Amino acid sequence: MERSNLVTRACFKIGERMFGQVPTPERLMARRLPLMLGIGGLYGAIEWFATIDAELPALLNVQAATLYGVPYRMDVRHAVGVKVGVSAEKLADIGAYRTSPHFDQRERAALEFCEQITRDDLEVSDDCWARLQEHFGDPEIVELTFIIGFQTFASKFAKAFRLEPQGFSA
Repeated sequence: MERSNLVTRACFKIGERMFGQVPTPERLMARRLPLMLGIGGLYGAIEWFATIDAELPALLNVQAATLYGVPYRMDVRHAVGVKVGVSAEKLADIGAYRTSPHFDQRERAALEFCEQITRDDLEVSDDCWARLQEHFGDPEIVELTFIIGFQTFASKFAKAFRLEPQGFSA
């Protein structure tokens, strides 16, 4: 069997294990294996080697996907959030993170940072940066920024291909 087919099959197996089916972006990226491997390495570093507890990246991913308005990404990231233990109430309340009792100050600081990075009409304010530094060190802020940046790429990729939700969060 050709090496690229083995790699593609392995990547598809990971997707099936995580979601019960191969996510459409993986099928698309398989057409350019070097790109698939590169993004897979970045995804693996973010998802499997993170030092931040699993709930916070899940919240950031849901929020960024929601802010970008990409239904496919909202579907897949909501499913991942549930899988790592984020409550349904918290996921439903992400748009009201500033006032919702479901979020603590650390989560609020990270979600505000996510919002200010994600929205084109905003810059990261000095106040936001100060709140972020109250709860996170520089290595964690680098990690948060990578998580948000990856979601930016994934959302734009899904938007470009007009991907429909696959029912991951159903």
